[in-house]
Amino acid sequence: MSETKAPRPRNVLMGEFEGLSKEDASQALRDAGGDLEKARALVRRRRANPDDTDDDEPAVKAEKTPPPPPSDDEDEEESDDDDDEDYACTRAEINQFASMA
Repeated sequence: MSETKAPRPRNVLMGEFEGLSKEDASQALRDAGGDLEKARALVRRRRANPDDTDDDEPAVKAEKTPPPPPSDDEDEEESDDDDDEDYACTRAEINQFASMA
């Protein structure tokens, strides 16, 4: 006689919640750390409030965070290539005027 294996937790969720996809059942189990009872609660909560975000789920960022504004530190060299070229011209002009004195 062969022993009967317990059903997979994912299959248990799919059997208990009509229309629950394999992917959603697996995700609920991952989010619940493999705990079937917590996964059941997550599925119930998500079905009751499909637009709400759960406290235990990371928020999805809709947009990239803008880069920080440039520093006002005078010692810090700016990254614009155009500025380097302008600086070289300005330095040359300064040297030219300094040699006239």
